[in-house]
Amino acid sequence: ISEREAKHPSLPPPAVDECRHVFYSAVQEQQLAQFGTNFEEYLLAGARDLLQLLSQQRNKKVVLVTANEQPQAEWVTEKVDIAKYFTDVIGYPTVMDEGQSLSKATIMADYLQRHAIPPANAVFIGDGVSDIKYGQEAQVHTIGVANTLQGGNDLIARGAEYVVCHTTDLVKHFSLLFGPPAPE
Repeated sequence: ISEREAKHPSLPPPAVDECRHVFYSAVQEQQLAQFGTNFEEYLLAGARDLLQLLSQQRNKKVVLVTANEQPQAEWVTEKVDIAKYFTDVIGYPTVMDEGQSLSKATIMADYLQRHAIPPANAVFIGDGVSDIKYGQEAQVHTIGVANTLQGGNDLIARGAEYVVCHTTDLVKHFSLLFGPPAPE
C-alpha cells in the first residue's frame, strides 16, 4: 500500500502518468485544505433534495456536466456523497488531442446523441450565464439559479427559460419545472 493510499484510501487510483498523479494529488490536497473534511457545508441548500427527487423520476437520467476534469469531478461528488444520484458524472478529459476543443455544450450534445435523447427532452440547470449559453447551444431547456439579484438579471438577459432565486426553489417548484414527482 502506498503512502498516498494509506493517507487517503477513498481517493481514485493514481493516473497512469506520474505527472498527472502528482497534479491530482496536489489538487485533492488543496481541496481538503480549502474545504476541510466537512464537505456538507459547501453543498447548496436544497441541492441534495433536488437530486434525490430527480433521481427518483422514472426513465430520466440525471447527469452532472462540469468544467472540472473527470477525476476531480468524481472525487468531489463522492466526498459530498451525491454521486449516487447521478446516472453519469462528466468532466473534461484529463488529456485532449491537440487542437481539440470542448465545452459543456459539445459534451451535452454528444451525451444526448449517444443516448438517443432528443434535446427537447433535456433540461440544463446552471448558476452562471455561461451555463445558460451552453444549454442554449446544445438546444436544451435551461433553468438558471440566480443566487444573487445581479445573477438573476444576468440569467434573464441571457435568455434562461426559467430563473429561480435559489436551489431550494427548484424543490419547491419541482412539479412545475419537471412534472409530478415519482410516486413512492
